[in-house]
Amino acid sequence: MIYLDNAASWPILPSVMGALNRSLEDDYANLSAAHRMGKDLSERVEMMRKGFINLANAPEGYQFYFTSSATESNNWVIWQMEVGPADEVFYSRADHPSITVPLEKSGTRLQNIPRSVDGRINLNQLLDKLSCDTKAVFLTWVNGQSGHLEDVAFIAQEIKRRHSEIYVHVDGVQGFGKHAISLQGASIDSFSLSSHKIGGPKGIAGVYFRTVPRKALLHGGGQENNMRAGTPPFPLIVGMYEAAQWMEKHREKLRLQMQQLNQSVRSLLSAQREIAFPFLAEHCSPFIAMLTVAGVPSDVLLRHLEMEQVFCSSTAACSSKIKGLNPTFTDLGIPEDLHKNVLRLSFGWQNALEDVKAMCLLLGGVLHTISHLTHKR
Repeated sequence: MIYLDNAASWPILPSVMGALNRSLEDDYANLSAAHRMGKDLSERVEMMRKGFINLANAPEGYQFYFTSSATESNNWVIWQMEVGPADEVFYSRADHPSITVPLEKSGTRLQNIPRSVDGRINLNQLLDKLSCDTKAVFLTWVNGQSGHLEDVAFIAQEIKRRHSEIYVHVDGVQGFGKHAISLQGASIDSFSLSSHKIGGPKGIAGVYFRTVPRKALLHGGGQENNMRAGTPPFPLIVGMYEAAQWMEKHREKLRLQMQQLNQSVRSLLSAQREIAFPFLAEHCSPFIAMLTVAGVPSDVLLRHLEMEQVFCSSTAACSSKIKGLNPTFTDLGIPEDLHKNVLRLSFGWQNALEDVKAMCLLLGGVLHTISHLTHKR
């Protein structure tokens, strides 16, 4: 089995599985309990919270809250901003649905972030469009479909330099752990991350806020500094923290491994005349490679590859039900006649060079078979 859909979810890391199992067995007390067991767990959570602050090189004043998912984190950011019809908000239709959907339902005046022909954010055009009516800008660090890697810290800094009052949120889900981030400049007002994108367990995520959120997400028992009530899932927090620490320790080695896989895929598949890579590798995270296959629908390719126990995707998991015109592809500049011909290969810690070579060979075979059958007709 070859799994190349890691942008949707990574296999859990062995060290995380060990830490998670130990915690599930031993750490069963409630963190809010007044006895020693509860207090010990509460102190350990605060230690891990500080650990996440340090991992993002966040200066004094930043808050970090544990949530159940990045979708919850992104929705919370939008909810506590209280945007309305008089506000102007910049976002991208290529953002994750947990940003686009709540913003599009908020009633605010939405403006699309301009892009250059290479698919990257056009910062100069964006800065020129900002005004005193602009309340917020939503940025995605690594696009989950194309892999575009943006210098969000610099973009946020330039936005704040011109309009210090504009709120800047960064969806950091596909980048956290895989690339270094620093919140030191304090230009990023909030930043979301997710555990299962870095080999941690599902059901746990987090969000940084530069200052205390304007509105609590959940009321009740006063957990998470009265911002998100509910008993914290201690073992899941342990698992996410172990994954984040592992990524920090192995980041450079992992980056080189992903570069090798990404370059191999591009080199091997570019020989197929039907296949094109719309975006340059130097503009993208090495963890994701997006390609188009002219004349062959991606769902046909996915079914053939799945029969060979090769698993990849055509779009981000949360957008997989979109039919026809895809707003993400439109925003990225992919021609409409190729929207049903996109494949996304995304790599993780468990992938080896032999995996991608085998996948490329199988994909080439599938294309040859389809071409042969088409010509026979």
